[in-house]
Amino acid sequence: MDINIDDISQLTDNAAVAGFEVSPDQKNIYYFSSSVGKPDELYSLNISAKNDNPITSFNKDFLEKVDVLPAEKIWLPGLTELRLKYSL
Repeated sequence: MDINIDDISQLTDNAAVAGFEVSPDQKNIYYFSSSVGKPDELYSLNISAKNDNPITSFNKDFLEKVDVLPAEKIWLPGLTELRLKYSL
């Protein structure tokens, strides 16, 4: 990852990413991720290996007690060649 060039690439498959921070050595990214069936947790992503690992498990007890069903995903064409993902 080089923040000084216009090289954008996907690093994770996590649904929604928010509040990220790059480590001072630029080897890791720390971020919050969530989806409809998976509440917020903090993750660490190794940039070179492109693998992420959960750091927290705040919602473990909740997820063990409640059957959270995943959302149905629908892909729709956008105004450009990009597609948009909607969850129902």
